[in-house]
Amino acid sequence: MANIIELFTIGFAGKSAERFFTLLMENGVRRGIFFAAGAISGKKMFAPGKSML
Repeated sequence: MANIIELFTIGFAGKSAERFFTLLMENGVRRGIFFAAGAISGKKMFAPGKSML
């Protein structure tokens, strides 16, 4: 029998990094994968001047 994996997506436009990660934690997210089409994001408002790592 195959394992079932639930997959969800979330956008981050207009959210601070703090708000984004708080939403994930509040909803029980334990693992995440960052996926972007390009190496440079135009979403400067996401983490202005700060690294997410």
